[in-house]
Amino acid sequence: TRHLGDHLGNHFADHFADDFTRQQRQAQQQQLAHRDGGLALLLLLGSLGLLLHAHETLPENASLAGLTLCWWGLMAAAQAERNAPWLLGSGLAISLLAKGALALALPLSAALLLPLLHCRWRSAHALGSVLTGVALAAIVGALWLFALQRIEPDSLQAWSAHQQHLLASLCLPDAAHTRNVLETLSWSCWPAWPLTGYWLWRHRHAWQPQVALMMVAVLGGLVMLLL
Repeated sequence: TRHLGDHLGNHFADHFADDFTRQQRQAQQQQLAHRDGGLALLLLLGSLGLLLHAHETLPENASLAGLTLCWWGLMAAAQAERNAPWLLGSGLAISLLAKGALALALPLSAALLLPLLHCRWRSAHALGSVLTGVALAAIVGALWLFALQRIEPDSLQAWSAHQQHLLASLCLPDAAHTRNVLETLSWSCWPAWPLTGYWLWRHRHAWQPQVALMMVAVLGGLVMLLL
């Protein structure tokens, strides 16, 4: 009986120790995530491209806010947070209203690619959150198009023609366009792009959800700018 009691005591002690270590590790990861998120926000606000135009009333600023909400929503979906559908749906809706259907290409492509890159987005909760967010954005977009058709049908026709023109103008970039885009990014995204590259290089061996999301956001954004 004494040996059995010692065995059970050691078992429960090891279990509680492992649980405590796991909770401590999760708390440390959350603290690091909050720190990295705050630093990323400061880098974004300090980037020269945004600093020059942040005070202007531009649809690009609203589109940037919507895209930021999309990344937040996708990351929240991987972490099984309840607000993930609302964040993603709000981001998609803001992007649509700000810049049109083409602004949805990057976040929707990311939502399709991320389940292939990391198991966190293949869970039932993550897939349900993404689908719910897309459905919420579709409802907002449909209501906006219906209201615009009833109030300003000419504006809706002009908007549709502009969207078709943007889609028709997509093509593979030539050398001059690629050089111009890279030169613009080199100063407009300073100092965010070198620090982002360093962060990705530092975490290259740890294929965590935030690393996968960052890779998709950076490479996907670059492709969209080149088209």
